[in-house]
Amino acid sequence: MADTPFTAQTYYRAGFERLSLATRLLAAHEYGAAHYFAGIAVESMRRAHALRRGEPISSNHSVLFWAKQAGLLHTGRRPAGDQLAGMLNEVEARWRANHRYLPEATLVRYLYEAGLDRSIKGNRLKYSAGRLLELAAAIVAAGDARWK
Repeated sequence: MADTPFTAQTYYRAGFERLSLATRLLAAHEYGAAHYFAGIAVESMRRAHALRRGEPISSNHSVLFWAKQAGLLHTGRRPAGDQLAGMLNEVEARWRANHRYLPEATLVRYLYEAGLDRSIKGNRLKYSAGRLLELAAAIVAAGDARWK
């Protein structure tokens, strides 16, 4: 079996594809899957930039840590960098790669216990999937701008 070539460009394109998939899943009311793939879109963009800079790919550390390593965040205090850091911190709070193994009810409990979306009436997973998709779209757009 041939090895799949994971290049910076491969991850870059995957970020957009996963974002599109998450959008379609949200529209289809598949909230758990939309939540997961929105996170994968962020992770793909982070990996694309890390590989492009020659950084090793690792799932260790936080999304924010690897965004810094990948050069997605400005150094110093800049409003745009601060806003992106805030978005990445929220993604970090909402999404973990191992959430793909959680039943949706357990994911909702995780979100609640993490202090997220407690004031939401109704379907918390629907809200969180929409919010994570919103964050992923902004982060992928920032990664795209940085790529170019």
